[in-house]
Amino acid sequence: MATGGLCWTFTALRWGVEEGVHAVPESADWIDELVADARTLAARHGAGGRM
Repeated sequence: MATGGLCWTFTALRWGVEEGVHAVPESADWIDELVADARTLAARHGAGGRM
């Protein structure tokens, strides 16, 4: 589950950074939250998904 969450979060983060800030200016506000989500999911993944 954590791996799928990481993949989705990184895809959303990449879109937000590369495309989103031009297409949807408000998406720049999402970047900090997506990075925090990625860190949380990575910690879960590192713990074998048992957090």
